[in-house]
Amino acid sequence: EQTGTWNGINMAKRVAKELKLLLEKSPPGVAQLAADPEDVLHWTGVLVPTEPPFNVAAFGFDIRFPDKYPFAPPAVTLTTPMLHPNVDEAGLICLSVVDAQKWKPATKMEQVFAALLQLIHEPEPDHPLREDIAEKFMTNRKAFNKAATDHAKKHGVKRA
Repeated sequence: EQTGTWNGINMAKRVAKELKLLLEKSPPGVAQLAADPEDVLHWTGVLVPTEPPFNVAAFGFDIRFPDKYPFAPPAVTLTTPMLHPNVDEAGLICLSVVDAQKWKPATKMEQVFAALLQLIHEPEPDHPLREDIAEKFMTNRKAFNKAATDHAKKHGVKRA
């Protein structure tokens, strides 16, 4: 190991340290956070939105840290379906904080979770992954909220 170079050991240490801090003081809206016992670079957990229409359920997430972390962003996906303009059918999320072009190595996972919950609470219809849902969100908020609530009740994780 060369001193002064960033390598896989340092990366894993940073990820493990961040996980430890998050487990000691769980960020708002995040539950059941855990690393894969075989791979600290793979996290899972549950998002617990506090605002309608998504506050009727919880939503599983999956985070994978790339080999180049922290110089490349983690991949964040939802494992629970969500009817949201910025989340596609595969769970991919249009989240600027983890966009490869905008990512900053100093960004902490606590900031990623905060940005993710903010996006869930306040969709950005101008940057949709699902045009039809963004259109409904912008033109008929009441219908969007009802559809999103119904979808969350049907597909979401039961809240504790």
